[in-house]
Amino acid sequence: MSYDLLLHEALQHYQEGNLNKAEDLCARVLDKDPDNTDACHLSGIIANQTGRNALAIRLLQKVIQNSPNFAEAYYNLANALRDSNQFYEAINNYKKAVSLKPDYAEAFNNIGLTYQQIMQPEIAIPFHKQALSINPNQIVAYLNLAHALNETGNQYEAIRTYQQALAIDPTYADVYYNLANIHSDTGNIDEAISCYKNAIKHKPDLIAAYNNMGHLLKDFGHLNEAIHAYKQAICFDPQSTESFRALSRIKIFSTVDDDIKTMEKLYSSAALPARKKIHLAFALGKAFEDLKEYDKAFNYFLEGNYLNRLSYAYSITNEQKFFERVKQVFSADFFSSHKDTGNPDTTPIFIVGMPRSGSTLVEQILASHPNVHGAGEQHYLISAIDDICSSISTKEFPRNIARLDPDQFSRMGSLYLYKTPQLSNTAKYITDKLPENFFRIGLIKAILPNARIIHCVRDPMDTCCSIFKNYFNDMNGYAYDLEETGHYYNLYRDLMNYWHSLLPDFIYDIHYEDLVTDQKVQSQKLLEFCNLEWDENCLAFYNTQRRVSTASAVQVRKPVYADSIQSWKHYQPHLDILKKILLS
Repeated sequence: MSYDLLLHEALQHYQEGNLNKAEDLCARVLDKDPDNTDACHLSGIIANQTGRNALAIRLLQKVIQNSPNFAEAYYNLANALRDSNQFYEAINNYKKAVSLKPDYAEAFNNIGLTYQQIMQPEIAIPFHKQALSINPNQIVAYLNLAHALNETGNQYEAIRTYQQALAIDPTYADVYYNLANIHSDTGNIDEAISCYKNAIKHKPDLIAAYNNMGHLLKDFGHLNEAIHAYKQAICFDPQSTESFRALSRIKIFSTVDDDIKTMEKLYSSAALPARKKIHLAFALGKAFEDLKEYDKAFNYFLEGNYLNRLSYAYSITNEQKFFERVKQVFSADFFSSHKDTGNPDTTPIFIVGMPRSGSTLVEQILASHPNVHGAGEQHYLISAIDDICSSISTKEFPRNIARLDPDQFSRMGSLYLYKTPQLSNTAKYITDKLPENFFRIGLIKAILPNARIIHCVRDPMDTCCSIFKNYFNDMNGYAYDLEETGHYYNLYRDLMNYWHSLLPDFIYDIHYEDLVTDQKVQSQKLLEFCNLEWDENCLAFYNTQRRVSTASAVQVRKPVYADSIQSWKHYQPHLDILKKILLS
């Protein structure tokens, strides 16, 4: 049998998905002709697709050495390099491929995709557009372009791009799913739900669509529909432990029902990966807390926290150094020399504090006022810092702030304000409820001196215990170990005392316990601090229809209740170390 016949047969097996047989036939050719270009090329592609990237790179480099004008070899070498996280080398080889083959749409698309992987979506966009100008039916290029547009804040152009993809293939589930996510991010709940349903229609086992639809329904208070969505996810994937955790957050367990029995059976499976067990542990902890079996609940919370804490590196000592740097940068001398900096606008109301301190409730009360838009947890301040400090060699906050001149503080405040009107064009005030902004209070004073700061305070034991009982989608490194949580709380408390002494009258403390026991008086004082007239809607905050995405999304749909005060005592036998740290 000639080499040509062997290679033809190998290619046929490859196209049919029989990679082992195709590779064996290529090996027979290479055994006789080690420099055979086609055999090396196909072997390199197969090696890359089966995860042997180093071998793929060697084989494809050999092809290029022998055939330096072989565009497809550069393309496939670039694929192997990209899969090996050698992103810049991959880009160079993709660019070599398109220099040899200017109509190589797939290569242009993959250049864009690689730039997205290295967090440069703005550079990716023209490459995806070039791919589509060559091949307007390349649906994956529409997907990648829309994703890059969304990452750069061009959400409405991203929506149009997804719609173009659907015009080519109206059954493409992943397009509906990604389109739904953008509609969800922009608060267009009806369009988002419709797109999630279309994604599921064309791909019934798309678990992420059920879960995200459930999250969206939960955020807007449609709890029964959210429960149904999570249960559908579980039906298609009985090991979807994230769905169980989400379900447990909104379901009130009154007995050891089938859901608990299913979770316990799954949890006891030795084959269940740790990353899945984490979600199930938090779900079972919540379930047994509902049943008032607190020792059993704590053991599940402890296991979930322990497993999660094993998955990342964290140092409370480094955290302590960071807090000290914040105080060093934002010193009395700093404010003496920055008296007239910043943008004087009064629109922003920042709600800060530790997680689980009542900040969602405070925002819901304020957002019930007709002159206030509750924007939730926004990252515009962080992006404003990054934008203004992009040319400074020291990128790390707060060292980057120390190198700014007065004009840059004003620009940073203006940049923050430029971003927020898209949240609401009519409200007099806009709340920004990112709890961690408590360590940016000094910066807020410098860039937005007339902003208002609401500091949510809750009993330290209740705060830390509640943190320990919850899984956070954002990385709070301290949150999964009781000792580290206690030490972090002390750092936070010390920094807040520092801000109060340095910036008197700039921060308003509102205590969770006072708010839930004397709602009207505390709400009146809160509105007065924000220069707002009294409005009865603030008492019926639970009727306000808006998106709430935090762990308290269910609670703020109800009138205030005092059940959470001193709730840590249910777990008192297990919290001696935490109590000792907080009282030290």
